[in-house]
Amino acid sequence: VWLRNLDVLDSEQIERLIKEIVNKLGSVDILINNAGITDRSTVEDSNRIYRQVQMAVNYLAPFEIIGRVLSLMRKNKFGKIINVSSAGGFMAMPTMSSYSASKFALEAASESLWYEMKPWGIHVTLIIPGFIDSLGFLNTTESIKCQRSSEDSTSTYFEHYKGMKRLISDNMYSSNSTNQTIAAKICKVINMKKPPLRVYVTFDAWLFFWFRKVLPLKIYHLIIYNFLPSIAKWGKQPYQK
Repeated sequence: VWLRNLDVLDSEQIERLIKEIVNKLGSVDILINNAGITDRSTVEDSNRIYRQVQMAVNYLAPFEIIGRVLSLMRKNKFGKIINVSSAGGFMAMPTMSSYSASKFALEAASESLWYEMKPWGIHVTLIIPGFIDSLGFLNTTESIKCQRSSEDSTSTYFEHYKGMKRLISDNMYSSNSTNQTIAAKICKVINMKKPPLRVYVTFDAWLFFWFRKVLPLKIYHLIIYNFLPSIAKWGKQPYQK
């Protein structure tokens, strides 16, 4: 095992690391983009900086790295690019608009890349998990306004944050999927001769995909909305600017 640190937001570090890999190994055959962060804020409580950081880490950085290895893969007419997405990449949830926006972007760009690279035999795959029994789901970034809102029971979005945090933690702790099970499924994708564009690696991700695909969107959105936790309390706080 040969480990190296990398700040995915540092273009110079990315360039140096790829050069080091090529000098040592000759090429890059498999690239897995797994680094990511989760911002938890309502749209009103968020700001430009938090949105930019979310997009930079979850979407812009992976595609900067991809862009730097494509010429190597095309030269060899071989390569596998695996981008770790999320169910949040095809269904958006309240208090997670920036996160879903970054994963929607990752999915769209990966699909475009799939078409572009197919003539060279380079495979692009999205790994799509739902809830995982991992502390990563609770390690989120929050704006100052979000922190204040989630702690003040009189704030406009207190019930939004309270309900969504409970929804995430309950599903996380009850999930049968772990970091290890997801890693094992990624290994299977690596060993596939022709991996598909999208691989749903948890049952709930697969279920939500078909739920959204089969139902008319108007009905789908109403069902999701009415099953959100403590939805009856949303919007009941006194008006605040």
